[in-house]
Amino acid sequence: MTLNRFPCIVIPAYNPGSPLLTLIDELIAGGPEGLRFVVVNDGSHQESKPVFDRLSACQRVTVLNHAVNLGKGAALKTAFNHVLLTDDASGVVTADADGQHLPGDILAVAKALEAAPETLVLGSRDFKGQVPWRSRIGNSATRLVTAFLTGRQIKDTQTGLRGVPRGLLPRLMRLKPTGYDYEMNMLTEVCSQTPIEELPISTVYSDGNACSHFNPLFDSIAIYFVLLRHVGNSILTSLIDFVFFALTYAVSDSIAGSLIAGRLFACLFNFTAGKVLVFKSKAPWLRELIIYALLVIVLACIAYSAIRLLTSLGWNVFLAKALIETVIFLASFSVQRIFIFNSPAESKDKATDWDS
Repeated sequence: MTLNRFPCIVIPAYNPGSPLLTLIDELIAGGPEGLRFVVVNDGSHQESKPVFDRLSACQRVTVLNHAVNLGKGAALKTAFNHVLLTDDASGVVTADADGQHLPGDILAVAKALEAAPETLVLGSRDFKGQVPWRSRIGNSATRLVTAFLTGRQIKDTQTGLRGVPRGLLPRLMRLKPTGYDYEMNMLTEVCSQTPIEELPISTVYSDGNACSHFNPLFDSIAIYFVLLRHVGNSILTSLIDFVFFALTYAVSDSIAGSLIAGRLFACLFNFTAGKVLVFKSKAPWLRELIIYALLVIVLACIAYSAIRLLTSLGWNVFLAKALIETVIFLASFSVQRIFIFNSPAESKDKATDWDS
């Protein structure tokens, strides 16, 4: 199939008003000939029916309907499915229905995706001027956590204006969240393996946004759960490590031997809990175990050298160990998330076996 290089514009909508009609009219007037739209009515109230009736009458707009409100993530996946089945676009540009994205910015993201159809294009706001506190705080928090989880610095993690390559759509359709957290999970899912371009866009907070259903801080909280699970796993691992380190050191008075004993028992627990409970990876056990073992060896050498250095300077061995373990915690998490427990799409995206 020969792909139409200019993307399709996807807009999920819940109880939209006139700003949505104005946005599409301006996009049609300023966009290329043949620009197509998919608008998903996510179980809106009856008061919004005139808006969708007018959109349905437009030849360039396809309106898809949910009988009940399922959430923004579900609406996006409905649109992705429709595009894959009926449209030859090389990708989609997702935009909000509340007037937060200017027509010029939407078209700029579409052109960037057209020029680089394998790249995830993010319309990034600068958060300057009169920005609601919840948006400023929410983006700052999720930006830090996203960088921690993925190793990638993204200026605007919560932007709804995104150019998504066609090749990513099947993978994104299988992500489980259906609400606003879907967009956050989208980033953590593809961030480490997909080229990303951030395109500066205007920061718009109009009256239409005042009643937004999105809370940037709390609706993004799902992304924090991976980090919290890792913290819990690390605390238990550290306790196991410390107990076996202390017992062995009390008997042998050997830092090296105590480190090996503590690491051996702690790592068996940490690897299993990390794979199954924290990152929920589906990749083959052996491959991840080998990479994990190499990480453990490297970090153990670093910890041994650092503890020896501190104890030679007069530090208590247990205090030195506690300090060093705290320092390498962040590095260990980032490496595990990006390089070890990062299942390929083929193993994550397993379809339902209807026969079973």
